[in-house]
Amino acid sequence: MPQRPISPAARRKKFEAAQAEAHKRFGKAFENLAVVIADGREAAGERLEQLLLEGLNSGQSIEITPEYIEQKRQQLIARHANKTKKP
Repeated sequence: MPQRPISPAARRKKFEAAQAEAHKRFGKAFENLAVVIADGREAAGERLEQLLLEGLNSGQSIEITPEYIEQKRQQLIARHANKTKKP
């Protein structure tokens, strides 16, 4: 026997019931996970701020020119190549 189509209202009611059941079963776990994620983001933001302040207070500033950027790029490429070489 062919199944009758489910009305949008019945589909919505079924979805809401499933959501309520999922929240009952897993709601607290997701709330705890959200707290852990928020704490991690806050800690990362604090660490970034600390690093930025260290950089600002580290001494005399330098001018960032295209030449400086290219020199740094080459240094990073060389450093990475040395780390990835297999003996």
